[in-house]
Amino acid sequence: MGYWREILTGKKTAGLKLVRGTFVPWAAAALIAAFCTVPVHPANPATMQFTMTIVSPVPADIIDLAAAAVDSSGTIRLAWTDPGDDLWSGSVSSYTIKAATAANINTDAEFNANGPLSGFSNMPVFTPGYGGGPHVEFVTGLEPGVTYYFAIRATDNDAPPNTNSWSRTNGANPGNFAYIPDFTPPAPGNLTASVTSSTEIALSWDAVNVFDLNFYRIYVDYTAPYDFSDANVITVDSNTTSYSYTGAAVGKTYYYRVSAVDTGVLGQHLESAPSDTASAIPHSFLAPAVVAGISGALSTDSSLFTITWSSVTTNADGTPITDLSGYLIIKSTDIFAQPISSFSVSSSSTSFTDVVNNAVFYYRIRAMDTDGNESQDSSFIMSVSNPPTLIMGDDGKTSLSVPGEISAELGQEHNSTGSDLVIALTRLSAEETGDVLKSYLFEARRAENKQPVPSFTFSRPLANITFGLLTEGGVQALGQGDKKPVIYWDNGARFINLGGHINFSMGTVNVLSSSLGKYQLRLTVEAANAVLTEGSPYPRTITPNGDSINDRVFFFFEATNAPKEGRIYDLNGAFVGKMIPGPVQDSSLVWEGKDDKGHVVSRGIYLYKIDIGGHSVTGTVVVAR
Repeated sequence: MGYWREILTGKKTAGLKLVRGTFVPWAAAALIAAFCTVPVHPANPATMQFTMTIVSPVPADIIDLAAAAVDSSGTIRLAWTDPGDDLWSGSVSSYTIKAATAANINTDAEFNANGPLSGFSNMPVFTPGYGGGPHVEFVTGLEPGVTYYFAIRATDNDAPPNTNSWSRTNGANPGNFAYIPDFTPPAPGNLTASVTSSTEIALSWDAVNVFDLNFYRIYVDYTAPYDFSDANVITVDSNTTSYSYTGAAVGKTYYYRVSAVDTGVLGQHLESAPSDTASAIPHSFLAPAVVAGISGALSTDSSLFTITWSSVTTNADGTPITDLSGYLIIKSTDIFAQPISSFSVSSSSTSFTDVVNNAVFYYRIRAMDTDGNESQDSSFIMSVSNPPTLIMGDDGKTSLSVPGEISAELGQEHNSTGSDLVIALTRLSAEETGDVLKSYLFEARRAENKQPVPSFTFSRPLANITFGLLTEGGVQALGQGDKKPVIYWDNGARFINLGGHINFSMGTVNVLSSSLGKYQLRLTVEAANAVLTEGSPYPRTITPNGDSINDRVFFFFEATNAPKEGRIYDLNGAFVGKMIPGPVQDSSLVWEGKDDKGHVVSRGIYLYKIDIGGHSVTGTVVVAR
């Protein structure tokens, strides 16, 4: 009678299935006969007839999974022996890992009922190792104060795949769980405190890297004995490692400590030890006013150069200065060269003498206070006879040079404002569009408080206003097709074309003027045979009554060294008077509404005639009284 039975190997039906019809040697048959009953082949008693089918083993079960909390909050160490693809041979394809907190996972059914590890931790998928080898993983991001239970099943590479079983019976996986203790966070490190304003201190520290960090506590103490027993406490978010402490007082010492606080078990926060202590003393950030009233004198043998200036008595905002500590004189060989030396003098000094030995140096002065604040640089002064005052723009070429003949007018003793004056150059970049290449405001300000003095003018048109055309590669071409660069001045009503002297080698255009205000460098098409520039004359009606409002009529033209003359006639053709040089040298003439004897003329219409380099222009203006 033919029949078969299975040979069990291990825990699974993974052995031989005997089917009638296969011949094996009797020795093998004797071995198999120990496990099953098989008929003897009738034709050959030395053999048996059966069929063998080999079934591939599944991965071995994991029976030694062990979990243990490590010395880091929220972390558990898992360890087990990797199963193989076939029992202990090779590597399995993947792991399925389950975790629970309510109860342990004891069977396959409970394994299937519980959620994956990803529900508790953002750990990546574990990569299986070679069968029989040790495997260790660290599971992070777990909640302190909780017991976690773990279970693992492995799947092989067969098609269809086979998966082993999970069980805690018969002593398997006795240590598959662990309790997460809550550890006290470490103290924050590298606490610093930096004064950023007279009322603000910036704090920063290193982040504390623990899973359950909840927030930081900042302790502030500014009363003796500074032991933090009466400290103010500030709480900041855990993702913050800096804080701006505001409301501080100048001259007061502030001490700081920072601690880290975690979430804790059932709301019982654990706080780290405090950081090291940092301290800061706020001070004034108000700088002294700019040094003004600067003049210079070269000795008769040109060996010594003496600079004098007016004492600084105010801060930059005009408030009286009480902490002036001295002055810093900075010396260089050129306006844009690095300083070659500097000299400090006391706050009571208003002069300084330097050895120059016929060389030309550039000097500028700063006022300093006891908090280390320095004023803006003064204007430059050169070690030459009757030195000019130099103020530079941000492009390295645009400048105002006030020669010694009129620079004294910036001092309070020589002007009607009652203040030492400084001149500031402010670039108006927003206006530099189209044909406007550069736009600057040349503004006189009171040295003690920076307040503008828009009415200030020099007595003579000697102030040299220079614009530069520079690119990174050097001097830009000064002419573009039928356009050329000219300087315009805003007279308060309109921009007036002043022309300008072009220096091709230096890449500059300049005019000499007595007026400050807004100046622009533009590209303009030169009108054929034009004598007066656009906007001239202005105003066409004047009221010469001495109130400084429309008392004069201005005539502007392209700057030129050619002879220029302007005459005024009445409607009968009778000569009335001559024009005088205007506020821009070589570019303007002015009639003040007076005859050649200096008397104000009667109201009416008057003719003007201007001759410039062989060209003439005529027109009319009105005197209204």
